[in-house]
Amino acid sequence: MKKLSLLLAIVFSLFSCDKDLTFTKYETVLVSLTKGECDNQDAACGKIYIEYPKFKGNDKDIDTKLNNLVDSYISALGNGDNAKSIADDFINGYTQFITDFPEATANQQNIKSIIKIVNNTNHLLSMVMNSSGYTGGAHGFNFTKYINTDPNTGKQLMLKDIVNDKVKLTSIAKSIFFEKYNINNDEYSLSSQFSFNNNTFELNENFIITDSTINFHYNQYEIASYAQGEFNISIPKNKIDSLINTNYIVK
Repeated sequence: MKKLSLLLAIVFSLFSCDKDLTFTKYETVLVSLTKGECDNQDAACGKIYIEYPKFKGNDKDIDTKLNNLVDSYISALGNGDNAKSIADDFINGYTQFITDFPEATANQQNIKSIIKIVNNTNHLLSMVMNSSGYTGGAHGFNFTKYINTDPNTGKQLMLKDIVNDKVKLTSIAKSIFFEKYNINNDEYSLSSQFSFNNNTFELNENFIITDSTINFHYNQYEIASYAQGEFNISIPKNKIDSLINTNYIVK
């Protein structure tokens, strides 16, 4: 029986500051565990890989808040309150599975999750979490989550903190969504294809601001069946510049 392997590496250089911007400092941490003959696609294998930013070198209270927030997102991957405990639990569970079911000689289960910094300015620190895997059952999972924070306080930012007119933004997004997914402008057409609350189109909190757009992402099961997959809206910023708090405009 092969030993569990643990890779824990810090590989990202710290951002420096200039006189105009205060970049939040962090390191990238990798946690990787495997069980079985993972180099053989026909053999039993359990593997988990988690990559995430660890904030340090900033205000200690802010670092604590940001790291706790990252851990809260990672905890969605399994049983545990941080990447290491989740990885340990996953591998322990897989080890018990192949012990109980030795006939499952080609069973392969995996989790891969990467959290990366996508905006790092003096007012906006944004991350994207891309996760996928298979842990048994009819099919695997795949999801994307965006995390927006204020680097000066460590507070997670909601849409209401960034946009000054959510009603108008929703109206613009609705038009784009309906056109993209060929929905007639009526409740029946929307309800027959999607499962929004009260059959009313709404924006979620899963969004990211880029230099040219604000993007919203709906994961599988969120507004439709698993088979229908994921949905995205990309709104050009030139349509909504006046709606975004100037602190959060990414250039």
